[in-house]
Amino acid sequence: VGTGLSAGGSAAQATSNIFTTGALTTVGAFTFNIQNGGQNINQMLTGGQVIANDAALSLSAGSVATGDILDVFLNNLDGGAINGNASILFSSAGAVTAGTDATFEIISATNVGVTLTSSIGSDASIVFNSGSFSAGSLLTQIVNLDGATIGGNADLSFITTGALNSTGNTIFRLLNFDDGQGLGGGTINGDASINVNAGSLASGGLLVARILSHNGVILGDRSVPISLANALTAGGAPDFALLALPRSGDGGPGTLCISVPRASRRLRAPLCP
Repeated sequence: VGTGLSAGGSAAQATSNIFTTGALTTVGAFTFNIQNGGQNINQMLTGGQVIANDAALSLSAGSVATGDILDVFLNNLDGGAINGNASILFSSAGAVTAGTDATFEIISATNVGVTLTSSIGSDASIVFNSGSFSAGSLLTQIVNLDGATIGGNADLSFITTGALNSTGNTIFRLLNFDDGQGLGGGTINGDASINVNAGSLASGGLLVARILSHNGVILGDRSVPISLANALTAGGAPDFALLALPRSGDGGPGTLCISVPRASRRLRAPLCP
């Protein structure tokens, strides 16, 4: 399920909604997206449109199960401008199960060879809520690169009342930097936060929760609070970090903390108060 916008025009808003009180089940992959700029169906690069208000993906279901990948993304590329909020809201009263990999992401950036920078006028947010979650791997991220700007806050929230399980890598990240195209780092005028709250968390591979802002600017606070009611396990050493090379006007070091049962506390992060 997708909405595609290409260069040379404008739209009042871009929204896509799926609501059901029952089960949402697919035999194969499930993709839910808004694409503003970037590659079109002919694999040609096109600039993004101006979206006068919000760009939003919203899904609510009793449960979700896919036979293959679960891919939810909002791309704002190559001069795309979302004047309001850019948001993903994914909610399930029951379990969310991906047959293989699961991705939830907002990307505001510029492809190689394009010089137009992209912008989100207000907030960029990903909010995931479910009874439980399981997948082959999980990537949840907000990406703001190549001179892109977010006028408000950048917030990523992943919440499950029960278990959060990934047999592969589990990554939560906010990227706000210069990737070497000569367009400069990203700018976030408000706060940047990653909030993970689960009944338990098990990752068979890497477990990462980090805000990375090398040569980017975050004018507000940075925070990565992680709260688990039960055990945390990971195949590799958990990597919870706030990484930045501050420059003039940057908002400072931010806060990083974790709240987990005592048996899981041998982690490289301070405990939340």
